Amino acid sequence: ALESGLAGLNVSVVQGTSDEAKGLLAHVERDLGAHHSTDLFHLQHEVSQAMSLALKRAEQQAETAAAEAKVRWQGACAAEQAYHRRRHGPGRPPAFAARIDEALSADVQASRAHERAQARRAEAKALIGALSEFDHPYELQQGQAQTPEQLQTRLGAVFARLETIAEEADLSERLCAHLAKAKRLTHSL
Repeated sequence: ALESGLAGLNVSVVQGTSDEAKGLLAHVERDLGAHHSTDLFHLQHEVSQAMSLALKRAEQQAETAAAEAKVRWQGACAAEQAYHRRRHGPGRPPAFAARIDEALSADVQASRAHERAQARRAEAKALIGALSEFDHPYELQQGQAQTPEQLQTRLGAVFARLETIAEEADLSERLCAHLAKAKRLTHSL
């Protein structure tokens, strides 16, 4: 179909863009003698598979942990207030200050962990979206043509940061393999 569509036209196919289906790869490279480039959707899909759900789950778990820590801290404060509203016999009062400090420290740590999880997820989402800027022969901000070296440098920086996020989030080996596959796909761009 491609040969008949191009018949009589003064064009030559130098690149084909598609998913990684073996038949399409073979057609582009063997039959057309052209360079194959992975389409943007499949590139972003691989990265999303690697990161999106895992980072969302980590954020939700951190949010739950932060909420539970806040409840424990509020409970420790309420217990002290309730103790002081009642009459007491002789003896040493419970160590409310230590309990409250410990609960407050746990609350602060859990809140920070939640903020880090939110930031990782937001950054990964932005980086996945930024991949679309690189699937273009021109740098979109300045309108300058991109050399293959510039493209690889920019993609390398994005993938380096995605790998760091994956490491910080302690993603599984299986999910890191999806990220590695996506990075390999960029070598055909």
